[in-house]
Amino acid sequence: MLHFSLDIRSLSVMVTGVCVMVSVTMALVWITRKTYPGFGFWTAGTAASAAGFLLISLRGMIPVLFTIVLANVFVITAAALYLDGTHRFCGVTGRRTLSFFVVIVYALLIAYFTYVDDDAGVRITSCRCSRRYSMDLAPGSCSATPRRTKGFPTSSPAASSGCTASSC
Repeated sequence: MLHFSLDIRSLSVMVTGVCVMVSVTMALVWITRKTYPGFGFWTAGTAASAAGFLLISLRGMIPVLFTIVLANVFVITAAALYLDGTHRFCGVTGRRTLSFFVVIVYALLIAYFTYVDDDAGVRITSCRCSRRYSMDLAPGSCSATPRRTKGFPTSSPAASSGCTASSC
């Protein structure tokens, strides 16, 4: 029987490769085609994920500032960008300040609990809370009906998927 195991570095390298390919493809689509509102935020979020997982895979090879603090900030920034892209897609405006605030507070917490009081448990908890913010606010913050974007048919994926407050 074949026995193997993957470590976090191998998985992070694979996730980085996939995110880079997806973000490059999305960027090309974004530049060359008409896209839905929020697509640029989703593209930037995928690129931020790639950067974060690349830094995670370099843990032990480069300073902790990059592999713990900056890597985690990139991953949370990706979640905030996905959330903002979803808001744009659904026509919700004015929530970017809250996402920015959450990312800044998270960055400060990660830096503090890495350098001042080295506590991995608090870092994990703050990461989960920050990710929870993006998962909890995304569904409840979309408008009841998606706005119609100029140039897109009314039978868009948003309209046909029933992008509502409970499912967006």
